[in-house]
Amino acid sequence: MGPTPHNCRHGDHRDVGHRAGDNLARALPTTMGFWDGNCSMSYDLAFWFEEARPTLEHAADVYDRITDGETGVVQPAAQLDAFYEAVITTFGDLTTLEDADSVPWSDPVERTPESVITTISFARWKAVVPDLLALAEKHGVIAFDPQRESVHHW
Repeated sequence: MGPTPHNCRHGDHRDVGHRAGDNLARALPTTMGFWDGNCSMSYDLAFWFEEARPTLEHAADVYDRITDGETGVVQPAAQLDAFYEAVITTFGDLTTLEDADSVPWSDPVERTPESVITTISFARWKAVVPDLLALAEKHGVIAFDPQRESVHHW
């Protein structure tokens, strides 16, 4: 069985009680995935830089905090800037509705000084995730996958 899709864009998880580490979404399956009537399905990945190899618990905590809008969670880094530029160069960004068919995102790529969060259209996650993880490895940034509850650090 594949990963569980998020039922809302990353910033909306707290509104429906789904946070990294919870099994709420897995408990509410439908044949179409997860949908509460207000949000489109997406596959989210978060990226940031840390020197130390994070535990799954630490990475889930960082993810929860950055998606809640907290700042100062991790430090800004040049590696993250280079990663973001590579993502946008490779995939483009969702800046207008006309871009929707040409990019894999269901929302624009979210960039803060501390993180990059991608909200991938659920129908395209299988094609996009391996390439995003390869870019993360190339640039030395951490990747957190809240659907699979996994952290990647190189």
